[in-house]
Amino acid sequence: MAKKQKILESATKLFMQEGYGRVSMDQVTRESLVSKATVYAHFKNKNELFVASLTYYQELHQIKAPIFKSKAAKNLDDLYFSVRDYSQQAYDYYNTDAIVNLYRILIAEINEFPELFEMFFGNHTGITKTLSDFLGLLPEKIIITKIIVIFWLVRYWIWFVVQPFGLSS
Repeated sequence: MAKKQKILESATKLFMQEGYGRVSMDQVTRESLVSKATVYAHFKNKNELFVASLTYYQELHQIKAPIFKSKAAKNLDDLYFSVRDYSQQAYDYYNTDAIVNLYRILIAEINEFPELFEMFFGNHTGITKTLSDFLGLLPEKIIITKIIVIFWLVRYWIWFVVQPFGLSS
């Protein structure tokens, strides 16, 4: 096994178990059975190793965030099926041990690594733009539909995204 691979495997295991703050480069060196010079030859510092470890973890567990497939919604049924399909993808995505472990570490380290938010949580504007465009086309007489859709989206966000991480009240 290549040394860089051994370092990544060891560091990933340590970071996922202990978090960034409690892992030292010495621990990574001991766990991967390589010299400290070898670790630093592949990763210039602990931050770089941490980000590489999180990326490796995603690849190892084949983690891919759900994607909202934007269709031109012509009626409420189109919108419903698009949101439903996205919601099922999101539910399946957030309900895996690999994601819960990854997000637990990311949330714990977000203050130290604000760039991780964009890198791992990504840009989820696709669903927002599609819904906004569609709702803007609806006649005023069905404004209640807009309110119901917005309410449903807020509930979805709390149920699938916030609640699993203990962030809701």
